Amino acid sequence: MDRPVLSPRETDELKFYARYFNTVEINSTFYRPCNPKTAESWAKRTPDDFEFTVKVWQQFTHNKDQWSAADAEEFRSGILPLVEARKLGCLLFQFPASFKHSGETMDRLKKLLALFEGYPKAVELRHRSWTEVVPALESIGAVPVFIDEPKFKDSIRQDNRRAWDTAFVPSVSRTQIRQVVAA
Repeated sequence: MDRPVLSPRETDELKFYARYFNTVEINSTFYRPCNPKTAESWAKRTPDDFEFTVKVWQQFTHNKDQWSAADAEEFRSGILPLVEARKLGCLLFQFPASFKHSGETMDRLKKLLALFEGYPKAVELRHRSWTEVVPALESIGAVPVFIDEPKFKDSIRQDNRRAWDTAFVPSVSRTQIRQVVAA
């Protein structure tokens, strides 16, 4: 198959991408909450069956309890147009490798997921200490993310042979193309 090429006349990369894929991961929301007008534009420029995986703001995943209900409301408001257009695939909570499992961090994870009750959620945990906890994610309203990455001493060990009702798999993560597949 020939690789699709964006022609110089085509300036809307999202529309171009949507001709070949039916889902995309939004990475910009990791750095700041989305403006609702931006999310509305994304929804309008994609087909009805297109879905967005929205990476959750790093304020929630990388800063220990330094977020508020107002921060969550700001984030939810920004993606509301995707929800209303029925184009939100899920929220992706991507935690750093330094986020280790303990009673305290499990409570933090539960509290954070509760802020986004009613939204489909996928959780990417990278530290090995979470390996045995991954199956419990479903009981707290999330699905695991299976990461295609080199494994280091402290990397999570993932058993993708288990039968999951739903899973989240970045299909080409090493090249920064983040097409996702959910079953």
